[in-house]
Amino acid sequence: QDDWFGFRVSGLARDLPHQLDVLFDVVLSPTFSEKAFIDEIRLRKSVVEGVEDRSTAFTLDLARGLLYGQHPYGNPAEGSLQGLLAMNRELVEEFYFDQVRPETMFVVVSGDVEAGLVHRMVRSYVEAWDFRGLPLPSDATEFFTPERFGDPDPAPSNPIRYTERLKTQSTMVASWPTVPRVHEARPALAVLAEITGGLGGT
Repeated sequence: QDDWFGFRVSGLARDLPHQLDVLFDVVLSPTFSEKAFIDEIRLRKSVVEGVEDRSTAFTLDLARGLLYGQHPYGNPAEGSLQGLLAMNRELVEEFYFDQVRPETMFVVVSGDVEAGLVHRMVRSYVEAWDFRGLPLPSDATEFFTPERFGDPDPAPSNPIRYTERLKTQSTMVASWPTVPRVHEARPALAVLAEITGGLGGT
């Protein structure tokens, strides 16, 4: 998935001020109810537990783990039971306010609106932002720190992994590390994947 998170609001251009009110009300004053948290964890848990029964998804998770190792991209796409069980509502709220911050926010508006008005309105919200997250790292390589995400699991001594599971369907994945989504060669990779799609290219 893309490495971003955000909210989207749509409506008539003449109602832009109201749309911005709604957008920034959600951004600045999110509600993390205990019930919503418990319901979502229960749902995520059932999804994670079901991955091993989905042959393709399970095999792709194993492939990503081998390709990316301890990098976050090597984690299971749907998360892990260990990670879910370690969560609590307070941790999720802290994570939100650590990630959703004014200095890294992008606001994109399309429609029959006056750019100067949009800028002034967004700026008024940002200037009133009572930010309470961790300081932003000066270098991207400093982002995945134990303080933020805990200590990584030790690197496996053997890259070959085995798992035992009774399955009637088999799935095989041959994969290679390649360019990230923002790379200039990404469109070429997408074309290649589409051309080989008859063989299950991704």
